Amino acid sequence: MRHCQLAYPSQYNSKFPSIAAVNRLRMLFDNRAYRLAGQKKQLNSVGMLNRVLWNPSEAYPMWSYVTPSDIDFSTDFLLGRRGGDASREFALKYFSEMTRLQGKSRWSCKITGPSRIGYLLSLFPQARFVLVTRSLIPTISSFLNVGFWHTRGSRGLWWHGAWSRGEKCWAAAQATRPELLTALQIKKIEQVTKHELLEFKPPYLEVQYEDFVNDPERVLLKILSFAGLNSDRACWHYVRENPPVNRNRADTKYFDAPVLEEIDNLSLDDLSKRQEPIRKS
Repeated sequence: MRHCQLAYPSQYNSKFPSIAAVNRLRMLFDNRAYRLAGQKKQLNSVGMLNRVLWNPSEAYPMWSYVTPSDIDFSTDFLLGRRGGDASREFALKYFSEMTRLQGKSRWSCKITGPSRIGYLLSLFPQARFVLVTRSLIPTISSFLNVGFWHTRGSRGLWWHGAWSRGEKCWAAAQATRPELLTALQIKKIEQVTKHELLEFKPPYLEVQYEDFVNDPERVLLKILSFAGLNSDRACWHYVRENPPVNRNRADTKYFDAPVLEEIDNLSLDDLSKRQEPIRKS
C-alpha cells in the first residue's frame, strides 16, 4: 500500500467513516514534495508521530457504514450474500471519492478472516485478490497473541454464517480450549476460501508468508505485476528499511505433541456429519 497509485482506508476512515473530506488528510503526509507513512508497531520501533500518520486500517466501522444494515461485514462469512444495485452504487461512489480525495488512481484494502469473495465481487466485479497464507500452527499462535481474540474467537465462534450443526456443537464443548477453537476457525476460513475461489474463479494470487519473509523483494515484484502496478521505489524502500522477520518456529515450540495431534486430526468433514454435541470427558 506504499505504492504511489494506491488509495486505501486508514485509521481516519475507521473513526470518521461518513466524512469523505477526511481523505484529504493524506495529502498532508503523502504528496509530491514528501511521503510519510506510519508503520505497524507490532515488530517495528515507531516514533511519536506514528499514531497520526496515514496508516492502513481494516476499518470495519467504515464497512458497516458502506454496507446495508442487514450485512455484518466484520463477523459474517457472507456466503450467498450479494450487494444490490443501490448498495453497489453507494459503495462504488464512496470508494471512488476516497480514491480521488487521496489523489490516487487505484483503490486497495486489506481484510482478515473470511474471504467474502462473492460479496466483494458483487461490489467490485473487476477486483483482484491477493491471498496471504501462513502455516497453520504459527497462525494459531499469532491469533492467540492478539488482544481482541482473547475475548472473542478464543472462547467461541467469532465469525458466523458458515457452520454446520456438528461444528457448532463441537465448538461449544471447547470453550476452555482456545487453541482448538482457533484451529477450527482458521480451517473453516481456508475451506470457505477454497470454495469461493472455485465457485467464482476470480483473478487471484496466493502469497505464502514464508516465501515473503525469505525473499520480500521477489514476492513484492510478483504482487505488483499481478496487480498491474509498476515498480514504485517507496515499496522497495520500505522492505529494505524494515526487513521482514520470520516469526515461525518449530510447531513443538508452540504446543505440546498431544495438542498438535488434536489439531492435525481436526476434520471439518467429520464434524459436519455429527448431529449430537461431543461431551467433555
